[in-house]
Amino acid sequence: MSRYRANEQDEFQSGSRGRVLKNLLGITSVRAIQRIEYEALERSRKAYFNKIELTTVFTTDLITEMHRDWLGEIYPFAGTFRIVDVIAPAQGGVPEFRFSHAGYIPSNMATFSTEVLGRITPCRATGTSELSDMLAEAHAEFIAIHPFREGNGRVGRWITQLMALQAGFPPPDHGFSDRNGPQLRREYYRAMSVALNRKDYKLLTSHFQQALDRGERSYRA
Repeated sequence: MSRYRANEQDEFQSGSRGRVLKNLLGITSVRAIQRIEYEALERSRKAYFNKIELTTVFTTDLITEMHRDWLGEIYPFAGTFRIVDVIAPAQGGVPEFRFSHAGYIPSNMATFSTEVLGRITPCRATGTSELSDMLAEAHAEFIAIHPFREGNGRVGRWITQLMALQAGFPPPDHGFSDRNGPQLRREYYRAMSVALNRKDYKLLTSHFQQALDRGERSYRA
């Protein structure tokens, strides 16, 4: 399922009333596709928790492999860059944001891989303050590109989980499934909006610091 506006109208599953992207399983129910995506992501996340090594440098190839391993049995576009332009519509006081033009994605991802991931991975943060800075930058820069047709937010958060584990910290817990999850999600979207529109990572860094603290508490519980 996609929450973004795209410039193509024939990419949705027949019978889904424009709510579910074309998929290999013929699913038309939003709830069903969400459940299958979630279960597939949990399997892939666990596999990569064991796959990423202390010396692993995160690259475009690794990220596309992650996307393919997660969604390869669900969507035909898994592991490939999107060919449509997408826009995050304005909502809840968060302004509209236009992600990278589809034609620029390969070059933008190459720059992201070299100038961001190549600089901060392997992740060697010595504390959560330094780590939250790294995670906020990596997450915001990846989301600004939005390279895939579906699952960018989840892949972006997955990348930060792997980076935290690589540095020897529990993965960040954004708290979206907690009692106050809706409020935390709104705060996350606001922080992302500021990071994307103003290149100001302070709010997002604070969000990741809290997520790391939450992850640490969950780990010790």
